[in-house]
Amino acid sequence: GLTAKAPEVVAFFKKLRWKPEEIGKVMLDVENGAKPAAAADSWVKANPAKVNEWTH
Repeated sequence: GLTAKAPEVVAFFKKLRWKPEEIGKVMLDVENGAKPAAAADSWVKANPAKVNEWTH
């Protein structure tokens, strides 16, 4: 299964915790004209500690 093929992906998703208000920030940026990838990139850059929790 996926655990054998990509354990790092499984580990990432087990750690992923994204609050509705955090998702809402990205969605609002997109509604206001930002491209989805740019809105996500902006959120990631503004929240390095949160991203670090997910990736380490």
